[in-house]
Amino acid sequence: MSVRHIHNIKALKKGFLLPDVMVAVFVTVTAMVAIMAAMVPLFKAEFFKRDEITATALAQEGIELVRNVRDNNWKAGRDAFVSPFPPSGGPLLCTDYTKVTSGTFVNCADPNRQHLLPDSNGLYMVEAGSSTGKFSRSINVANGATAGTRDVIVEVSWVAGSLAHSVVLTNTLTDWGNK
Repeated sequence: MSVRHIHNIKALKKGFLLPDVMVAVFVTVTAMVAIMAAMVPLFKAEFFKRDEITATALAQEGIELVRNVRDNNWKAGRDAFVSPFPPSGGPLLCTDYTKVTSGTFVNCADPNRQHLLPDSNGLYMVEAGSSTGKFSRSINVANGATAGTRDVIVEVSWVAGSLAHSVVLTNTLTDWGNK
């Protein structure tokens, strides 16, 4: 083996030079930053969708709570839309599943709606005067377009970042139980 051949073998066994390593690190970091920057809007969209689904479920629960009170009034032999329903145009109402079993709604004048906070079981409860809950719900029960009906309008609102969001569901309940 000649000296020249040994010298060429040593030249081939040299490691990477510092500029080679720096270019490789730069390309890798740039690619990672680009991927992360593309993912941030996706995460924001996922968090918004999660909150929107929760808000829709809380709004649907609000309608079901009013329906429950109507049905309990029938069961007790009362007119469907008597107490605790306010007269049409009355105050906005707040409630949760614990209050509806006792037949009580809490007056929650807008914009100071009571906030819903999850309890230890993950069920949302009304906390009087609380401003720490993410979601707030108001329930408006108004006279319907025809006799013997009530329009239930439930609004659940929340703030994500600096943007306010809300979900509004409407349903018409009928006093068909007393006919």
